[in-house]
Amino acid sequence: MATILASVLGTDNMDTSVNFYDQTFGNSLDWESIAIMEGIQLYTEDGAPKLCIMGMTLNGEPRTIANGSQLILIVDSDELVDKLHASAIESG
Repeated sequence: MATILASVLGTDNMDTSVNFYDQTFGNSLDWESIAIMEGIQLYTEDGAPKLCIMGMTLNGEPRTIANGSQLILIVDSDELVDKLHASAIESG
């Protein structure tokens, strides 16, 4: 079994993104919005991270579909980690 623990989304407009997610998740899911530092906004539920919005990439390269976004998975076995890794490598 694998569960998405959290997701990281990149944005070129932090103010618009934070306003959108504050309203969407704050109103419907009661998630807390925390400014970690300039360009990084974290959303939590009962203290557990759920979503991170980043206004920059960690490597300084431009944002693309894969740069500036990330999924965090919780898995229940090393075998599943190996299977996911092999599948990702095969997929390119």
